[in-house]
Amino acid sequence: MTRLRIARGALARIALACAATSLAAANSPGRIAQEPDAIARLVRELSGASPARSAELARELASLGEPAAIAALEGLPGADLPARRALAHVAREAGGPPAVDLALRVLADPDPDRAVRSSLFALLSKSELGEHALSARVDVLARAAFEDPESEGRTAALAGLARMEGEAVAAALERLALELPAPERRLAARALASHASGRERVVELVQRSFASSSPPFARRTPAEDVLAILLGGAYGVALAELPAGGEAKLDRVPFVLGTRHPAPGVRDAAARALDGFVGRLRFLGQAERAERTLGALLGEGLDDGELLVRRATLALQEGLAPGIALESARELRRRTALFTNIAERRLYAVGALLEVAARIASEPSAEARTEVKGLLEDARRALESVARERLELRSDVQALVAGEVLESLALVEIYGMLALLVAGRSADDPELLELARTAHVRLLEQQLVALPATGPVGGNLDPLFTHPLGPFELLFGAARASRARALELELALYRALATVAPRELPGFEAFQPLADPLQDTERRRELLERIQTRQIEFVTRELQRAQKAQREAEQRTGQSSDALGLLAARLLFQRQELRDAQVRGPRDGYQGLKDLRSPSSAALAFAARLREDGRFQPSREVAERMLDDLGRLEATQRPRWIEVLTARTELTLGSAWMDENEPRRAEEVLLQSLARLEAVEREMAENEADPSQLALLRGMRSSALVSLAVNANVKLGDPARALGYFERAYELRQDDFMRVLLACYRARAGRARDARDVLRDTPVSPPNYYNLACTHALLGERELALDFLRRDFLENHASDGSLERQKEWARADPDLAALRRDPAFEALLGPERPPRAELREGERKR
Repeated sequence: MTRLRIARGALARIALACAATSLAAANSPGRIAQEPDAIARLVRELSGASPARSAELARELASLGEPAAIAALEGLPGADLPARRALAHVAREAGGPPAVDLALRVLADPDPDRAVRSSLFALLSKSELGEHALSARVDVLARAAFEDPESEGRTAALAGLARMEGEAVAAALERLALELPAPERRLAARALASHASGRERVVELVQRSFASSSPPFARRTPAEDVLAILLGGAYGVALAELPAGGEAKLDRVPFVLGTRHPAPGVRDAAARALDGFVGRLRFLGQAERAERTLGALLGEGLDDGELLVRRATLALQEGLAPGIALESARELRRRTALFTNIAERRLYAVGALLEVAARIASEPSAEARTEVKGLLEDARRALESVARERLELRSDVQALVAGEVLESLALVEIYGMLALLVAGRSADDPELLELARTAHVRLLEQQLVALPATGPVGGNLDPLFTHPLGPFELLFGAARASRARALELELALYRALATVAPRELPGFEAFQPLADPLQDTERRRELLERIQTRQIEFVTRELQRAQKAQREAEQRTGQSSDALGLLAARLLFQRQELRDAQVRGPRDGYQGLKDLRSPSSAALAFAARLREDGRFQPSREVAERMLDDLGRLEATQRPRWIEVLTARTELTLGSAWMDENEPRRAEEVLLQSLARLEAVEREMAENEADPSQLALLRGMRSSALVSLAVNANVKLGDPARALGYFERAYELRQDDFMRVLLACYRARAGRARDARDVLRDTPVSPPNYYNLACTHALLGERELALDFLRRDFLENHASDGSLERQKEWARADPDLAALRRDPAFEALLGPERPPRAELREGERKR
């Protein structure tokens, strides 16, 4: 094949013309004008250069901008392979519209080397090219995705298309998803699923796949693997963003028929699609449409019991009319009232709890409060009938079910406490505290029965706070209108529970203790002692299994297994620790029994909710109280775990001090957290801890360093210190969130091209909207910055307090300084939320 050649005189004319453009101006045009032969000299030096020298020359060429990119493309023919690769890299890094026109001609007779082609594909897909030669660029990349001789080349072409915007790109991706063989068609499907212009195409493709009949001239349907990607990854979200999407029966057919598809991947995708649909509508503030769709799906072929639970849960979480939840809960109880099996009894109890939550949400009358008491008795009766089945004796899986039943029984007591609070009782009322004690008993029973399946792990109060049917999830969320009242009720429940189990709930002021679990002669101490004995029995069984496996391995291979030997040694040590704690008993204040239960982190979640609502001082006070409580906590078996919880609390406190404009205090506390995490990580690494645990600690250290960087930049006004903190954070974690922050820091340092390179390869997602706004503002791209800021205000702040806090932050953020005095920026920071109708327009802009 002959390669395209360009006369050297034409190259000079192009270089001189480009030197007058804004792109060339950004890349030292004066220097180029003074040294007209510099680029040609560098290109010539590439031939035969060592790898290190080649990389150095390529960097120098790329710094010279568009003329260097054109020279690189012109120099491709005839160069040796290493030089061609370096020249293609220069074209990718420095090329703009003029270079693209030349690259399109070069690719008409493509280079035989995949790396060269891949660099040119990347050049064609650069986001800063905008609409320039868009149709031609799409055609070249689509053809390469079909015809490139190597799979890596086809993948590079697809990756390039995925980075581009526009309807033509979406059309190409659709064709590729339908016509390419596997695995490339799956890459095209994933790109189409995430493409801003591909949503209507995804909806049409998925619905066509489930059409009952198709005429001979109908367009083809996707293969099963592509359907699973489109259905699970984009259909629900795309449907939610269409006006009235989900309300027509055709829209709902994939949710139903997908669950009956012969391919397991498609069945799983159908469930994810419905989750995505409901979740996206909640994001968009259109929970009413999600509720109507869930109601319309009843009787269409899905599990109606599950749909009723989802509909009631959605209505409660989003603060919709309580009648919706009441209707769904009553229908659920009606359908399961016969108690013919265990599943029906559990669902009946779920219906009763949902009806209780709906009645509490609707500010019940005295008559309704009486009905609440009856509903709680019904739920208790149904669950206790299941508990009497002793499911834990059947199998480990059934032991988990038995534990879930006991967790639900604990929720019955929590709702009883809440009903008393709503009726005007105080949180230290003896009847209310007795319900709290009973809830604690249920959780101890849950830890005991589930132990065969979970192993000897610590238990705590967290199931009460994270259960999807509990009031903390259903009634205290940010979407509810009466936020102040919700926070008041939530705090009252925490204080009552801290009174009956103070060690397990640090951060909350207890009333006069009702009874310490170790002095509770009725039930709790007995349960703790049984848990301790059961743990020893469990570890002994596991030790015997490991020793047996070791003996069998020696018989088979003639040598022992190091892994099995290490496991047996650890189990032996763990058993001895448990036995020692049991023997010490009263001599150490029953510390072994205390260590069976772990402190909850609920105070951190509550502090975050206070902070989101703009209550900075109360948030800080909760964190400070938790630090005090943790400092007084004794432990013998899990000091490392408590150290990590202490570090997390210090992170929360540092954020609170930032909110109160105390940056020096914030930095001091955050540095304490960082040092604590580093010490724990060193200790765990020395003891050869699980790599996943070390990764979790590194992630926490990264978060601490990011907070320090933000505090230094926004509050202390010290960008150099901020950069130092961030670079340390980025070494520990390189996910999409951190990559957007990296782009922001590079833009702040004046490295605009580097920032854009990072953004080009980073997906856009809601958690990154605010940092994307900052980055584009620093790059001088006002419209994009305002668009992302608008989207952050729309999608990421459910409560008015959270939104106002973000606006206050934006007003003082130095990264957004370029937007100040812009009327659109001032309008966004006004008292009103931007209309949600603007959302789709903003997405079309991207």
